[in-house]
Amino acid sequence: NQKLIDEIKQLEHKSRRQDILINDDILFDFYDSKISNEIMNGAGFEFWRKGIEQDEPKFLFLSKDYLMQKNADQIDDVQFPDQVKRNNVDVNLNYHFEPNHPMDGLTASFPYHGLSQVKQESFDWLVPGMIREKVLNVFKLLPKPVRNQLTPLPKTITEFLVQADTTKNFNSELTQFIREKTKSTLRVDANLVKNLPMHLKVNFMITDDEGVEIDSSKELSELQVEHKERVTEVIEEVAFDIEKEALTFWPEHDVPEKVSAERHGEEIVGYPALIPNENNVDLKVLDNEIEAKSLHQLGVRMLLTLQLKDRIKILKKTPPQFDRYGLSLKTYIETNTLKENFIEIVLNECMNWGEPVPRTKVNFEKLVTFAKKRIGEVIIELSNSLTSIAESYHAITLALKKQKHLTAIVREDIDEQLELLLPAYEP
Repeated sequence: NQKLIDEIKQLEHKSRRQDILINDDILFDFYDSKISNEIMNGAGFEFWRKGIEQDEPKFLFLSKDYLMQKNADQIDDVQFPDQVKRNNVDVNLNYHFEPNHPMDGLTASFPYHGLSQVKQESFDWLVPGMIREKVLNVFKLLPKPVRNQLTPLPKTITEFLVQADTTKNFNSELTQFIREKTKSTLRVDANLVKNLPMHLKVNFMITDDEGVEIDSSKELSELQVEHKERVTEVIEEVAFDIEKEALTFWPEHDVPEKVSAERHGEEIVGYPALIPNENNVDLKVLDNEIEAKSLHQLGVRMLLTLQLKDRIKILKKTPPQFDRYGLSLKTYIETNTLKENFIEIVLNECMNWGEPVPRTKVNFEKLVTFAKKRIGEVIIELSNSLTSIAESYHAITLALKKQKHLTAIVREDIDEQLELLLPAYEP
């Protein structure tokens, strides 16, 4: 009976209503009509119960229909799922209806090793049974002239939800819809959404391997920063059988975008990347997909640099036409720094951005072939451009020296424009 009562209470938490479960008086009447008036204590009750249940085993059993004073067919697993999967991470969903309570609303809990794989924006759509209320509250936050163009709100919300793509960013989808309906330039952004009622913002909870809470927050990014070392340790524990050190050429196998392995019965996902060192690269598995892609790009560029080392060695000594532009730009950028910047741009321009960053040996070899053909053209193009820039910079510098009576405001404006045209190089 208690299990059945708890199930119905959970329906109330999901629907944020307290009118589904019968009240205590009706529950009392049920037991009062069933239990003998002659029973005076617990021992007497147990003796009576055993006797009555020999003939009627379910004599004291409550039914779901009896306990529910209102129908709740619409509160199902589709509208209010108990579990969802996000990037191979099983996320448990719990619903709590208690205004002003820290855990009021929807709580998404998952093992801490899934922190880097779960994205906050994937929960911006909440669950189907809660999204209507969220959209309604967003509409209520809009400026009145815009909101008036969306009435009647219930019909407009239905129209939005029917056509919305829930695989895309919630704010972007709703912004596009509002702009099409109102011809306004209004944007649904974080500043607007932060004013929503707290129960419409997901609570994120991370748990240990036994399912015990470690930490929770409304901001998933806070948990990801606070517990990054813990997640990294898990990735380092797992044997992905792919990692290599001090590579100077592409490994014999591919570098996939994602790998997985089992740990304590849970699937752990990692993201392989070539990590650049000073003179080689390491193949490592990281916990963060975006970070892995960014570092892999730099690692591929380092491997490419090693394959072009003879050409790069010559460039480091004397880039073509350097005497024509190096001296003119010396007051702006130190000579060795300019050479470093020159080489970095040459390598970037040789990366063949028209193709994906290589993940296989075959594609890397194609990149090397492309770079060897392209590097000569890039060096000439860049040298000519730098010569032209240096000449213009020198001419402006001379012209400014001749202007003795420019006001401070004018000089400051010129300096700002020069900084925009010739931004500082940060290695």
